[in-house]
Amino acid sequence: MSRNQHSHRVGRFSRPVVWRRRMNRWPVLLIALALLAACTMGQATPVLAPTPTTPSAPGLKEVLADPGRYLGQEVTVEGVLQAEGSGVQDHFLLGGADGSRLEVSPWAPLEVVHPPDGGPAPPTMQTYVGRPLRLTGTLEKRGEGFLLVVSRVEELE
Repeated sequence: MSRNQHSHRVGRFSRPVVWRRRMNRWPVLLIALALLAACTMGQATPVLAPTPTTPSAPGLKEVLADPGRYLGQEVTVEGVLQAEGSGVQDHFLLGGADGSRLEVSPWAPLEVVHPPDGGPAPPTMQTYVGRPLRLTGTLEKRGEGFLLVVSRVEELE
């Protein structure tokens, strides 16, 4: 047999077999691409999607002007932390620039706690007194007033 006859023969290493194997992959790739396109149809790409605008957080004054409106909801307010009382009996309030004040729950220890491993003590509530803060929490009714049960704290500069 001549060399040309062997090249057309279907064998283990002949060119037509390799070509046929590659051609057999195309339908699988096309089906996979079609399925991928069908799965993503109707979904917006996060990069191209416009950023939704969120309403601005109410100020401390707005929350205190109509606390019933925010009762049971998560709110974020800014102000300077103040303490009233002495020692463990302290009540903590977030004070606004206009003199408005909202009682807030403690989120840090009330007294210095010395860790058993000898590491640094965590900050106490007194550490935050006099500092400007952004507090996020749920507004709850407490006696005659309202209490912000703090879930997140950010120090402002």
